[in-house]
Order: sequence, then structure tokens, then C-alpha cells
Amino acid sequence: MKNIVFVGIFLLLLICIPFAISHFKKAYVPTALPVPMPANISSPTVAQIDSSFTPPFYPGLSWTVDEKQKLGTDIKDRVIYYSSKNTFGHFGMLGKEWVATKKNISKEEIYLLDHDFKSYYGVGLSKLGWLQDTKLNGFRLSPMVADGPTGSLWGYIKVENGIIKAIILESRLPVSISGIGATGQCPCDITFRMFVSKPQVLNQVLPKFP
Repeated sequence: MKNIVFVGIFLLLLICIPFAISHFKKAYVPTALPVPMPANISSPTVAQIDSSFTPPFYPGLSWTVDEKQKLGTDIKDRVIYYSSKNTFGHFGMLGKEWVATKKNISKEEIYLLDHDFKSYYGVGLSKLGWLQDTKLNGFRLSPMVADGPTGSLWGYIKVENGIIKAIILESRLPVSISGIGATGQCPCDITFRMFVSKPQVLNQVLPKFP
């Protein structure tokens, strides 16, 4: 009799368990987990580069934005020069310009300030990765350079991910101590200018082949 009861219970379980499992699957709907979107790993564009970078200003001078951009106008479309074994050329860059003037100082102070200004940017910008020239894909790139008795014009460039930026500096000495017919008399004024370019995509301005 006991065996018959056990067999009956066993058969009942065989019928009920699959039914219960099937009912549970229909009633349970798992919560979907959020799927992370793939990251955008495309090459950086000009918009993604910090175009508002301003180099440190030489201390002790009052720097103001020059809306007329006298230096930028002077250099026009010759901010950067490029050369290779087969070609030579240049291209311009848009940017922002600052100007500062130190007034009524002695001739000795002018020469000292001029020297310190050049050293300040030569050392400071090199630490930030700026160069006076560089080679890339068969081209040599360098900023505009000019020198004369009344002043100097020189610059630095930085190339990252196919984007170039430039800083052009100018030191303008007084004509009274450096120009033709200079008298050497002071007090005098010395003027400095700093042009900071917007980023430029290199493949838009360089030839396709060096």
C-alpha cells in the first residue's frame, strides 16, 4: 500500500514540476541592462583643440589685446614656412595679438629687458613643448624670423595630431639707440608684441607630397 502511495506522489510531481517551471518563465521578465555606447575615437579636429591657449605673459609689463593686430598684419600670410627637397612655401594663420610697452627707461634697461624677454620665452615655451622648427612627413616647418637694427621677430610652433599652432614674438627697440643716425639718448620706450595663432590642420595647407 505504501509503495502505491509513493508511486502516486512521484507521478504527480513529474506532472506538476514542468508546469510550474513553464509558468514561472512566462511570469518572470528579466530587467535589461544598459549597453554602453562605443566611444568616439576619431582623430581630433580643430574644434577639439584648445584654441584659447595663451602663453604666460612676461611679468612687469601691462599687456593688452591689439584689435588692429599690427604684427599680424605685418606677417600676413607668412606665419609658417615649410620646405623639403622638392618644394618651398609658406602659409598664414589667423590669431590673436597682445602688445605691451615699457616707457621712459634707460638704454641699459632697454637692452637688459630685450635680452630677458627673449630668454623668458625661449626657456618657458620650450618646457611646454614648443619648438623653433620641426620635421614632419618629409617637411621642415619653422615660424617666420626677421632681425634688424630696430628689433627682432621670431616664433615657436607646436604640432600635435596633425594640428599646428604658432606663437610669434616681436621686440621693437627705439630708433634713437638702434636706428640709422641713432643718438644713443634715452629715456626711451621699448615695445613687445605677441601673436598667438588659432590651430590649423596641416594637411589643408601643406602639399600632398614633400
